[in-house]
Amino acid sequence: FLGGISLEIMAARIGQLYPNALPSRLLYFFFFTYSQWKWPQPVGLTEVIANSHDLNLPVWGFGATEMSDRRHLMPIITPCYPAQNATANVSKSTLKVMQEEFTRAKDICKQILEGNAEWSDLFEPLDPFSKYANFLQIQASAQSKSDYDMWKGFCE
Repeated sequence: FLGGISLEIMAARIGQLYPNALPSRLLYFFFFTYSQWKWPQPVGLTEVIANSHDLNLPVWGFGATEMSDRRHLMPIITPCYPAQNATANVSKSTLKVMQEEFTRAKDICKQILEGNAEWSDLFEPLDPFSKYANFLQIQASAQSKSDYDMWKGFCE
């Protein structure tokens, strides 16, 4: 799922699109926009620059990485050089869940703006055990702390 920088880029893009909107409207526009976004169309704040200051670093959508970048399902591109996809690990299943949640939040925000719901409704905890039938639990262990430290970066 999404981390801090991804959400910040998405929120900043909404601010660019609706610069005069009130905060409550910005929240609605966030969920409205991303519930209807045509993924894998990338979200970005600036134009992607292929090269800067002759550093020749890999840039999202250009050069050797271009073909693999086209397989990204939910690209959210960092705004500074070298531009990278902050969401390269999003899968079909996580994208589907996020789209469902964007739609659910959009509907709640609309009800709030119409006076038919409260802000607390948007922040109601979700019980994943009643919503999803299947779960996978993975437990990683190692013989020593150094072995653990060597492998922990492979798990997210």
